[in-house]
Amino acid sequence: MLRVYGIAFSIFTLFIISTAMSKMFLYINEYGLTRLRVYTSWFMILLGLVFIIMVVREFKEFNLSSAYKIMFTIMFGILCFSSVDRVIATTNIWLYENNKIENLDISDLEFLSHDAYPIVIEYEHNQNYYHYDDDNYISLEYSILMQSNHNYERYNLATMEFINTYEKYYN
Repeated sequence: MLRVYGIAFSIFTLFIISTAMSKMFLYINEYGLTRLRVYTSWFMILLGLVFIIMVVREFKEFNLSSAYKIMFTIMFGILCFSSVDRVIATTNIWLYENNKIENLDISDLEFLSHDAYPIVIEYEHNQNYYHYDDDNYISLEYSILMQSNHNYERYNLATMEFINTYEKYYN
């Protein structure tokens, strides 16, 4: 009877998670991506996998903690190495260009990390949307990087790509 209850509660929980994910996808399709929506979606997928493993565990004997460790490590690796801010900028621009979202606020994308800046700069350049002046956040960020006495701030791929893209279009 305990096995039946475990399976039933896990399946009901999976149903609730899938309902929440479908609502999240509707919300993303209407308003675009943000960091909070990405992290929330990632966590709901993680919880879904936890409960799927719990259901499978009821039918097949295996080490549950090892399966959880492997699953969490893989999911955390995907989150860490997926360049979330670049995905946000790319997705929001794609949604806007395909008329899925009504407006694209470039100023929201400018407050993402250096991962997103090349995408934003290229989009603005292709749309002939020039607003690079002293008050622009990306211009300020570029100026700060170039005037910094600490060269180590420029030693990562995202920052190097940002500097190269900025100099390509605006210097």
